[in-house]
Amino acid sequence: MRIIILVFSILLSVSNIHAQRIQHLKKGNAFYEEKDYTNAVVEYEKLWSSTAGAKLLGVDAKMNLANSYRLMDHPFKAKELYQEVMTYGDDRQSIYVEYGKVLMSLGRYDEAIKQFEIYAGKNPESTEPTTLIKQCRDIENIEPLFANVEVLSQDLVNDSITRQIGITYYGDGVVFASDELSEDLGDMRTRGFLNMRASGVDAAGNLKPSVKFTQSLNSSERHDGPAAFSRDGLHVFYSQSVPTREGGTVLQIWTSSFKNDRWTEARPLEFLMQGSNFTHPTLSADGRTLYFSSDMKGTLGGLDVWMSNYEDDSWTYPINLGKDINTAKDDAWPYIHPDGDLYFSSKGHPGFGGYDVFRTRPLGNGVDWLPIENLGQPVNSSFSDVSFIMSDDQTQGFLSSNRAKSYDVFKFMIVGAEKQVLPEGIPPRTGKGMSEREHPVAFSTFPEKPAGMSDVDFVAYLAEKAGDGEIELPTAEEPKRNSSATTPPTAITTTGAAKNPTTTPSYEPTTSTANDNIVLAVVLKVMDVANSRPLSEAKVVVKNKFTQEEKILDVNAQGEVEVSLDPDQKYTISGQCAGYKESSLPVSTMGVVASDRVQANLPMEKE
Repeated sequence: MRIIILVFSILLSVSNIHAQRIQHLKKGNAFYEEKDYTNAVVEYEKLWSSTAGAKLLGVDAKMNLANSYRLMDHPFKAKELYQEVMTYGDDRQSIYVEYGKVLMSLGRYDEAIKQFEIYAGKNPESTEPTTLIKQCRDIENIEPLFANVEVLSQDLVNDSITRQIGITYYGDGVVFASDELSEDLGDMRTRGFLNMRASGVDAAGNLKPSVKFTQSLNSSERHDGPAAFSRDGLHVFYSQSVPTREGGTVLQIWTSSFKNDRWTEARPLEFLMQGSNFTHPTLSADGRTLYFSSDMKGTLGGLDVWMSNYEDDSWTYPINLGKDINTAKDDAWPYIHPDGDLYFSSKGHPGFGGYDVFRTRPLGNGVDWLPIENLGQPVNSSFSDVSFIMSDDQTQGFLSSNRAKSYDVFKFMIVGAEKQVLPEGIPPRTGKGMSEREHPVAFSTFPEKPAGMSDVDFVAYLAEKAGDGEIELPTAEEPKRNSSATTPPTAITTTGAAKNPTTTPSYEPTTSTANDNIVLAVVLKVMDVANSRPLSEAKVVVKNKFTQEEKILDVNAQGEVEVSLDPDQKYTISGQCAGYKESSLPVSTMGVVASDRVQANLPMEKE
């Protein structure tokens, strides 16, 4: 009888294990269909880690896992899975293209071309492999944007387990997002949520060991970071994961201000929408324009770069930066330099593979952007290079890259570069948003590395002195929070607007006396395109693209009118005249820090 009961118990246990595996497979498939690749990987890996579970995955789920790894920038793991299913290529021909993309990310361009050629032979009507083959062959023609660049791994903040990503300047140091290790299972330590960490910079410009940034903005139950700070250090905008009604999570941008020696309770921005991601914030030097990545309605594909302006104590509805910057693939990780240059990472523009960093700048005469420029090697690599930031003097900076398998922080130096001076009126960068009790020793008195000691040994030395490589600090009293990882923020409404009636706006953009005194004007001449005859009977309509305000002006006998403009705005100036087709001219004053008066012609064609 005991034997029968024992056998029955074993069979029941096996049956339960199999049922659990089926549930992991179903959950993984559901998350994959919803494009929630992070949670899909979690479920699939529970099967992939065992022989029996791997058999249950099957070809389609293995392809899903491989695609998830690729889309999450884990090319080494993706390569292993694609190789597992390559024998099924005739039935699932997309394998050749996806595997080729992974090989590109690993810098194996010749092998990638072979995969694209196989797919092209089986699908002659598809243009994608031809485009990818050309991209592989054109890589040798990409010239570096900066001459004589050195790239150094920041080993005092990097390790082989966690990600260090989303780095941003904060005072004289930096803040970045890093995985918290959520579980310790012997050799299997799992990654937890991203939290913000702070690090100082030594005399050589390298990062010191990091400490956790203020605990009032970090939680062990959600992602917190990456972040962006105002130049005075008193305002932060950062990504926070929030749950969706479907059971997944999205990243959305929250903000907090430093008052009375502590950070205020964080609140979501006004324009957030349920179910969409808003992340990778970066703030203009005057604090009035926020750039970020989002997959909200209107996105051209994947993630796009968007912007919002601070007007009348609130943030305006986001504006897509358009096809000059955004592609059908992921375009993300914007960084706006104080001089007006915009850097961002893209998987859609031609590059070395994965994310590449590009530079552009708004045109002085319109809403369009200058042609983008690939920064080239060694800033870019065949892997994914994101979260690029550059010092005010444009001689060095940091970025995150998975070129060493996991995302790590790298410093770059432009050797011999002449130090640049910021435009007049841009305030200095400070890091006031940490109390004396919270202020990390990484910013102040940190033990110096003994002479002759390697960075790796120094980390061990610090760990022995402080425990886990981190100095323990007294913690300021934490304000209570209304939100958590398990409760959706009530501030996000079903209409797509984020409102918090109990919280008055506490954000005050950095003031700049320079903008108050700027005088900007366009002296416009309206003329016949055929013979350059002034159209004295024409009217000029000036429309602000941000506020939608319009004003109508009459021209003089010479067909001229002077149009006054405000700084940091975008306009459409249109000409209207009886018997002529309407003609328009885009004008931008974004980033202008000095008075200017320019001449422009507005030719009009007869109907």
